[in-house]
Amino acid sequence: MVKNNFTKRIAEGGLLVSLAFLFYFIGWYLPVLDIVRYISVTPIIIGVVRYGFKQGAEIMVATTLLIGILLTLLSGVEFFLSAGLIGLTLGISLKKNLSAFKTILYTFVSAFAGFSLNLLIYIALVRNADITADFKAVAEGLKSLVTWLNSLEVTGRLLNTITTLSGLDRSWMDMVWVTRLLVDLIPSLLIFLSFYYVIYLWIFNVYLMKKLNIELPSNAMLSEIPIFLIIPSWSLIFIVAGFILLGLSFYTSLRILEIAGVNLIAVMFIVCFSKGVFSINTYIRNKIPDNKNLRILVGFTITILEFTLFIPPVILWGIISIALGVQNAEIHEWLGSTYFKSGKLDLAIKHYKKSLELKPDRALSHQMLSLAYHKEGKKDLAIHHFKKSVELSKK
Repeated sequence: MVKNNFTKRIAEGGLLVSLAFLFYFIGWYLPVLDIVRYISVTPIIIGVVRYGFKQGAEIMVATTLLIGILLTLLSGVEFFLSAGLIGLTLGISLKKNLSAFKTILYTFVSAFAGFSLNLLIYIALVRNADITADFKAVAEGLKSLVTWLNSLEVTGRLLNTITTLSGLDRSWMDMVWVTRLLVDLIPSLLIFLSFYYVIYLWIFNVYLMKKLNIELPSNAMLSEIPIFLIIPSWSLIFIVAGFILLGLSFYTSLRILEIAGVNLIAVMFIVCFSKGVFSINTYIRNKIPDNKNLRILVGFTITILEFTLFIPPVILWGIISIALGVQNAEIHEWLGSTYFKSGKLDLAIKHYKKSLELKPDRALSHQMLSLAYHKEGKKDLAIHHFKKSVELSKK
């Protein structure tokens, strides 16, 4: 029996190594399918969840060696520092039944460290490496767009008015400054890439493993994600701090202050963007009839628009919703229901109470809090909140 299990583990390990290499090779060889390379982490996660850390580490090392030998040494290092570290961290977090907050936090740290080290190694090892090439292409694209807009009568007048009122030189339209700005924003771009990569990687792998009937701990719940969007209004002070640092950089000519200010503003805009996306998507979801396929289709379409055409208004709404605490009560209620269903009554009660602190007239929070107290045997509190929910429901 032991021998059969060992043989099965070795066979599955070999299959997972082959899949990891295949996913990476497809993305490496066909740039148009580069996204496939980023799911090469999945076999490592599956290995850790099914057989533990040792199996996951063996899959990571074997795939790294295979990529390094058959492709390039630099590709092997890239896989080890990105997919390898991220896969091990996410797999261990799921295996040890860590909370969603800790899972995402630890995996984000691994992703940020891995991506940063990959960038530094690439610059150090590749001679004449020009990491600004893509940034220059962006600047050229923006220059073409501005030139076209400037050739139109209405938009040309608007651009000239903006240039005059702001006291800028017309050379700003050459967009040379964009390349320098994007280089300064590399830390923020890495944070953005790491966070969203980890979020979507977690969602994808939890969904995939459930479909493959791979047993996961009860805490691997996608419904915990909104916990990241309970953002206190005082955090907006960091945007002000960023602009203060920028102002100081103009007076002192210290580049470090300019870079720090730009990145602080950018990180806060990422936070506000995330809040805006969730807020808008939740509102639209609640307006759609209870049709799962329709909700998925509409949600996917709205998300694509938010990440492309509507980034500025989404950030603006994110700032407003953070300042006003929009949907924070709903998020706490959501989390309370998530923990209630999984039997974590202490966490459920905590979030239901927080929901009522923010909005005391939420009948559903009172009702669910009543049920949670009833399960804990606290009858007086259960009766109190049940009566309150009935009273509010009649209004």
